[in-house]
Amino acid sequence: MGEDRKQEVYSVGLQEYEVSDVQIVRYLSRKGTLKGAQGQLEQMGSHLDHMLSYNLLERNIVLSLILLAVKEAQTPQTMTARQGENAL
Repeated sequence: MGEDRKQEVYSVGLQEYEVSDVQIVRYLSRKGTLKGAQGQLEQMGSHLDHMLSYNLLERNIVLSLILLAVKEAQTPQTMTARQGENAL
């Protein structure tokens, strides 16, 4: 990430990884920080104190929560329908 003369922020070289373990997230975070620091040292003309390294994390749990809510909402109706059939 950097800032141009108009003070607009831009991102360069973003990579996307799918992870399922916290240790992998930590590893990638350290790797990104080290790579960002190395890139800052190579750019001697830029303002090193304004360059930052960021880790963007996205959590994909919303869909799972919705599916659980739908399953729980359908369960009482199914039980009521079965009880009605047994009463006949």
